[in-house]
Amino acid sequence: AMISSTRGLGSNARASFYLALILGALCLLLAFLRPVTSMVAAALNFAIAWGIHKRHVGAALFGAGVILVGTTVKAASLLANPQAGTVTAAVVLAIPCAAWTWMLVRAAFDLRKDPGRATRDWPWFTFLGVVALFWICTEPYSMPSVSMEKTLLAGDCLLVDTISISLGRDLHRGDIVVFHYPVNPSEVFVKRVVGIPGDRLRLLHKLLFRNGAMVNEPYASHASTYEDTYRDNFPAG
Repeated sequence: AMISSTRGLGSNARASFYLALILGALCLLLAFLRPVTSMVAAALNFAIAWGIHKRHVGAALFGAGVILVGTTVKAASLLANPQAGTVTAAVVLAIPCAAWTWMLVRAAFDLRKDPGRATRDWPWFTFLGVVALFWICTEPYSMPSVSMEKTLLAGDCLLVDTISISLGRDLHRGDIVVFHYPVNPSEVFVKRVVGIPGDRLRLLHKLLFRNGAMVNEPYASHASTYEDTYRDNFPAG
């Protein structure tokens, strides 16, 4: 019934409706690879399709804005960590998203001319706004190693806040952070913050001292009693 009711839509709106359904279905198929990102993208595209079906101009127009802003943020994140393939990945991401954005803008013009168009667009702005914030401000990761046991296990899925640091939030002791390893940016590290600027840190017999006082670390786990001079007693001279 929803598909048959699109016959009165303009050609751009109809094409965007079908493409949104197809993209939503493809995102669902990819959910087993990246469940969080795929489900959010599926929700976004299905919401756009439903909004176009209901002849909401805002569904197409705001959907275009969400895709444009989200793609810009993701592409900028790729380019901010230069490594092999990041420029290609950014281009591969940007081109189809730009085409999809342009299609939705044209669909919005079609809906604007539709005499049966909806007059209240706020539900779509609200829903798509929530999806947009979630998509733009978070990134899923999988814990790559056992280095954070027992806090995090290898293979654990993490949903990482990617925007607050850019907006001026300071890191605090105890925060768990995800970052690209400076020596090899293709590697992603997950670590705990033990010191902030100005702190004096020392490791002595596997114990952490901060500003002269020993730090209680109930989460610390040592697999053996062997001490590595560089790792477990730092600085060692």
